[in-house]
Amino acid sequence: CRPWAIENYFRSMLIIKIVCFFFYSVSRLIIIFYKNVKNKLSSEYNKTWLYQ
Repeated sequence: CRPWAIENYFRSMLIIKIVCFFFYSVSRLIIIFYKNVKNKLSSEYNKTWLYQ
């Protein structure tokens, strides 16, 4: 049994988990930001449409 191989395996798993978590949080932020922008745009559009 080679302990350094197991250590490398766990390290790579940790890196994969960190990368996955990073991408997950970034995608969540992008979705929230997109929804906020969309809501603002739609509300602005409704205001301009109502005032005309």
